[in-house]
Amino acid sequence: MNYYSRSELGKRPNNEDSIGIKEYGNTFCMILADGLGGCEDSEIASSMAVNKMLSVLDANSSVVESFDEKKLEEIFSAAFQTINNEIAIRAAKDKSDMSTTLSVVLVNQKKVFIVHIGDCRTYLLHGSKLELLTKDHTYAADLIRSGELDESSLMQDSRRNVLTKYLGENCYITPDFYRYNIMYGDLLLLCTDGLYVHIDENDLKETLRRHANLEQCATDLVSLVYDNGASDNVSLILAHNKPVK
Repeated sequence: MNYYSRSELGKRPNNEDSIGIKEYGNTFCMILADGLGGCEDSEIASSMAVNKMLSVLDANSSVVESFDEKKLEEIFSAAFQTINNEIAIRAAKDKSDMSTTLSVVLVNQKKVFIVHIGDCRTYLLHGSKLELLTKDHTYAADLIRSGELDESSLMQDSRRNVLTKYLGENCYITPDFYRYNIMYGDLLLLCTDGLYVHIDENDLKETLRRHANLEQCATDLVSLVYDNGASDNVSLILAHNKPVK
């Protein structure tokens, strides 16, 4: 697995995104959390989420390496709830409203396992086809799924920023789980909304198709979104699925 990650401050006073990457045998793990903009201490929430998730992966490294999907779902269900509770408790103690999204992507050769809450996105580039693998937990996305809002209107609708599920809520939460089969040569992109909101899907696809150099690909993506007027933090992880030698 070849990979590259990048996180840019943009015009924000602080970076509320956090990235985690680790390998366990043939299993490659990438983690991305985006603290909710406008919420106090959200950079602390995103950092807490990623660091706690890395600890969970370390504590269950044998399961992660074996890629036992049933056990993985049990581990991540408990972990997401624990992280949610810890952030909520910290927020109450500090009298803040810290909260964050969290997405975890595990890749083991030709299998992908995703755990997701919030509006970070995971994309798959297979040949010339770009596929979105996750669903946004936003009010606007819910309206699209119900047919009340057109997909083409999403990026212009202020409700796209209103999250319906995130970590830091004082409630029981359940993440989404996704399982996919991929091929060697496929490219995965895990990114925050700071990236995809300011890039046309065709431009995103064409930039990803020029992915022989992942660092250059990331640079091109970041430059493009900031040229398009982005001001938010922009974070991404690129992973090119190559055979294990």
